[in-house]
Amino acid sequence: MRDHIRFAGLLPRILAMLVDFLVFCAVFFPATRLLKGVWMMSATDHRWSQSAREESGIEPNIVALPTCQAA
Repeated sequence: MRDHIRFAGLLPRILAMLVDFLVFCAVFFPATRLLKGVWMMSATDHRWSQSAREESGIEPNIVALPTCQAA
């Protein structure tokens, strides 16, 4: 007699991925907010970006957005 292995169907896999994503967001974003003071870090906020920029001597191209001022 041959043993049959049952695999999870499509719906359980999608639900598992959704739960993984929600748990990731519930942990990652608040931790980033507590440690860095922002909800999402940009590339220039990471150490690997800062060290690469320092080694290359290239400054980031930062463009200031115009702000609306009351008249």
